[in-house]
Amino acid sequence: MKSIYKPFCFCLFFSSLFAFSSTYDKLIEKNLISPGEKPRLHLGCGESHINGYINIDFPMDCRPLHLKETADYFYDISRLTFPSKSVEAIENHHVFEHFSRASSIALLCAWHYWLVEGGELVIETPDFENGITRYLNEPSFKVKQSITRHLFGSQEASWALHWDGWSKDKFQFFLSQLGFHVFYINNFSWECLDNILVRAKKEQHKTIDQLKKIGKELLKLSLINTTESEIDMWEGWCEDFEKALDQMIPDC
Repeated sequence: MKSIYKPFCFCLFFSSLFAFSSTYDKLIEKNLISPGEKPRLHLGCGESHINGYINIDFPMDCRPLHLKETADYFYDISRLTFPSKSVEAIENHHVFEHFSRASSIALLCAWHYWLVEGGELVIETPDFENGITRYLNEPSFKVKQSITRHLFGSQEASWALHWDGWSKDKFQFFLSQLGFHVFYINNFSWECLDNILVRAKKEQHKTIDQLKKIGKELLKLSLINTTESEIDMWEGWCEDFEKALDQMIPDC
């Protein structure tokens, strides 16, 4: 079957050439924001365009051919760079679960760093906990496979994999550790698929060193024990975490 996706390795390579350029400056150059303006970012927008936000998604060469061009700015969202306290709000829907354990924590740290104090963060993902509960209680084998797809990704391309699971308790704990106050959580379902939407505000600004320390402690929660092999694995996660964070906050 002929693929509906264009090769994306080249566009990711070329985007990496600009990894240390300020996305904030580029938005000004493109007249998407004014100097000194604190934008609202809609990350991984797909075909959903939110008015009042800078809608950002993969370059068109990296996306399915059938998707419409709706983004205001095309870039790999894991390589965006903004100054500290320069962003008013960050929103993403069914994007966050596509990042690895280390990368997702790096994203949360970067988003904290970019947001103004009181800035709002909105994240929507599949609800892993409620999805598993529904799977265990679902009598239909066919429906079980649909739930599995929802939790682990559609997998029609390399970016369509889900790397981690998120739930109410996990969002509350991780975000609170990173200086956010979670003020709204909505668990909802569509047909047989469970989702969770979280709204949080940046309550207390943390330095890059503090964020790195917290991020590594959050990664440590995924260890099974403290044997040498597990500690070696954690150290590898920490390296991946720091590399991912360095791409988004190049002065750290």
